[in-house]
Amino acid sequence: MIGDALNWRPHYLRALILDQMGDKEACETALRRAIYLDRRAVLPHYHLGLFLQRAEETEAARRSFRNVLTLLEHQADETLVDEGEDLNAGQLRETVGMHMKLIGM
Repeated sequence: MIGDALNWRPHYLRALILDQMGDKEACETALRRAIYLDRRAVLPHYHLGLFLQRAEETEAARRSFRNVLTLLEHQADETLVDEGEDLNAGQLRETVGMHMKLIGM
């Protein structure tokens, strides 16, 4: 990961692994680092929103989800999301909308 220290992707992927391992603090740190390295990277914002939603940090989760929607604003529905495999912008918008309804937005 040393060669990729300034690339958001390894930090994001590490965050997903840490989340599965239950290391909440390190997961949040890795997600925030990925966002710091590229504020336009959509999935770290989305997963940070999920993380904060689970932690019952509702206002912070809303901010993360709003960031996702802002980043997707000018993306066509069929545009694939970076690092999202077959996930497209329309699907992610719909998913974020459901999460925002769950937390009262």
